[in-house]
Amino acid sequence: MKLSKNYKHISIYIFFTFLGFICRYYLFDGRDSWHDEWHSIYVADPNISNELTLQRFYGDKGDTFLTEYYPPLYLFILKYFFILFGYIDDNGRWLSIIFGTLIIPLTMYLTELLSKSKKFYFTGFLVCFNLFLIWQSLEIRAHSIFIASALFNIILFYKILEKKNILLLISYFITSVFLLSLWPITGAVFFGKTIYLFKDYIIKKKNRNKNFNSFHFNSFLLFVFKH
Repeated sequence: MKLSKNYKHISIYIFFTFLGFICRYYLFDGRDSWHDEWHSIYVADPNISNELTLQRFYGDKGDTFLTEYYPPLYLFILKYFFILFGYIDDNGRWLSIIFGTLIIPLTMYLTELLSKSKKFYFTGFLVCFNLFLIWQSLEIRAHSIFIASALFNIILFYKILEKKNILLLISYFITSVFLLSLWPITGAVFFGKTIYLFKDYIIKKKNRNKNFNSFHFNSFLLFVFKH
């Protein structure tokens, strides 16, 4: 009986994840790249050195000067994805689709983790057909990677608060450093988690793991001063 229930549970995740992939792939064919996407493709050229990649990122665009206001990490991820699968814009779009599809099971799991109910069905449906998320899953930009990584990081955050585990702590540290190096809006994610910890400490009088709290607060302060 329990095995049958778990099988049904996993099947629901697979169904919504596949449905979300189909919704994103449906708009994939024949899509042209925008100006900002061509900037990503230009900077992430796998045929140039990492030094030249950074030069292009920080403004060496040939005839024009165009600086991007986010860290270059995504463009290096894109560059090595191009190295593995070929230097064409559609491959860059595939990178976004992969992470854009992963957003669906991650959101469902986070909903289930927080609500302890069957609301994750409804969440899966909404995320599958969310037009903004579908559109971003087709952009050669960092948005899909950021959202998927942020969701995974938040899941680890709540898991650690439930039960201390060294593997979870290490994973949380790694994903936090990755997020802090990926996109400026990471500050909002860490700010939200900081408020949550303050609420637990001040209102509920819960004193979480001191090492975990120290890492979290120091990471947030580092982000604030760095940006």
